Amino acid sequence: MSFFSFISLFYMGCCVADRPDPPTSVEIERCRENSTELKWIKGIENNAPVNYFVIQYNTSFNPDQWVSVQTVDYTQNTAIIGLSPWVNYTFRVIATNKIGMSLPSFHTKTVCRTNPALPAMNPENVQSIGDRRNKLKIEWIVSCLANNGGVLV
Repeated sequence: MSFFSFISLFYMGCCVADRPDPPTSVEIERCRENSTELKWIKGIENNAPVNYFVIQYNTSFNPDQWVSVQTVDYTQNTAIIGLSPWVNYTFRVIATNKIGMSLPSFHTKTVCRTNPALPAMNPENVQSIGDRRNKLKIEWIVSCLANNGGVLV
């Protein structure tokens, strides 16, 4: 395309759409026992409106694994996320439009730390093994650290 064709297309209102830029300034507003409130600044839309935001977290248990936890409407720039006890969380946000997903935002500088708590559910497959006199061994399966108050037993 010649330079003059490009200029004439520009003045005719033609534009190129792209994935949105990532949100910026992702911050933890409040970190509570079982929830946190996040806020962020929307990135540049790049000629295609943002449809929604995806909130992701990682934890001290799996620092290299980002988990998508919530989708937020494009009109919002805050979210309240439910948390499990005894976990260290960081968060990031991804914007999505009809072209695709933005790169992830930088993760929160602040870590949201929740306190230990009693398990939310009972252990599964509890078994007692009594194979010696005056000895009793009890075994069980923990389905998930996050469901067990963050404690590996």
